[in-house]
Amino acid sequence: MSTGSASQPNNNPTNDEQSTQLQQKDQPSTEAPTAPEVYTPKPPKVPVPIPEAVSPGRLATKRTPLAAAAEIVEEFVQTLQFKEQISALSQQADEYLNIFENFYSEAKKIQKALDAGSSYSPPNCTVKLNHQPIDRVKATTAYQSCSNRLGALIQSTKLEMGTIELEMMCHNSVGRKADMVEIMASTLDLVAKYAVVIHELTVEPNDLAASYLMKHHKELFDFSATGPGLFARTYKKVNECGIPIKSTRDVYNFLL
Repeated sequence: MSTGSASQPNNNPTNDEQSTQLQQKDQPSTEAPTAPEVYTPKPPKVPVPIPEAVSPGRLATKRTPLAAAAEIVEEFVQTLQFKEQISALSQQADEYLNIFENFYSEAKKIQKALDAGSSYSPPNCTVKLNHQPIDRVKATTAYQSCSNRLGALIQSTKLEMGTIELEMMCHNSVGRKADMVEIMASTLDLVAKYAVVIHELTVEPNDLAASYLMKHHKELFDFSATGPGLFARTYKKVNECGIPIKSTRDVYNFLL
């Protein structure tokens, strides 16, 4: 009687299987490699582009009244026909605006001084006596009397200087006003001369200027805070027009 044992499965790979596994390990993998996570920075904020016609400085700062007036002048003169006309009017306008700026600034100082009345003294005025008393005499009656008299003298001097400064500012104001009226009179003559040439008119420039004054004298005189007589005399003086011709005489008589 023969005895048999159950056969156990052989899990060990054969030589052929081992060779196949080695070959598979040596072959490169056909699967796409997983890309490593890369940090991507956020794009920087791009400033809003500024139009070429507007400079950065004008966006950063508030436009002053003087700059606004200069811009209006520039827009107007660019509509004119002749380069010489543009240059001449631009120069006179710039000069006028600069004088007016100083005139206006000083006018505010004059008004402030007038509001202060007899107590006005120049804000940048400093009057003092560099004297340091020794402790022995500082509290004495005689020294205190001297100190009080010095203080009163300093105060009265400052007030007197304020009175003189106010008078000087008023003289400046009158002079600047005269300068502005002369510029306006000269500009009126210049406008009339170019108008005669451009429109081929047969009238004299002084006649045309007088006609302008007849139509617009109220706006002109109200704006310049001057009277018709002063303006007419200034016009004659600045432009050396002498005695007006017949067609203009009635206009000047009206103004005077």
